[in-house]
Amino acid sequence: MGRKKLALDDELIVARMAQGWTAAEMAKEQGVSTSTMVRRAQALKGRVREVKVAAVKARREAAAPESSDAMPCDVPTDLTLEDYDRLIERATRNSKEAEDADEHAAAQGWARVALAAMTERRKATPPPKTDPNELPDMVAAARRARETLHKLVMTSPEGE
Repeated sequence: MGRKKLALDDELIVARMAQGWTAAEMAKEQGVSTSTMVRRAQALKGRVREVKVAAVKARREAAAPESSDAMPCDVPTDLTLEDYDRLIERATRNSKEAEDADEHAAAQGWARVALAAMTERRKATPPPKTDPNELPDMVAAARRARETLHKLVMTSPEGE
């Protein structure tokens, strides 16, 4: 049976690790050896990740736009071309307004929505109808046919 673990403040260790403190700095603060702190830090590594993820989520939520004109998360794929045009116009206008108000996160979000709407509009646009007679291989075939017909007409006894 091993020795009882030293009573260390795990929450403080997790907070210090999330801030980037070294094991030596934390050991000095807690009054233990560096090797003890390294072992404790290894045991708490998963909790440090949770703290960092929570901090990132909190920063993202704080930077979220607080506009009354809510930003759509995803652009629907079943809109008409006119609806896409209106969405692109609205997103572009909101992006410019947010940029003018120095709300860079909101401006970036609206620009992302405008880009997604432009991409979906391009996908929804039907391909242009091409005239099969204007395809390069058909143009070449027509030229060859004219030349062949011209040779036949000019070399026939009736063509003279």
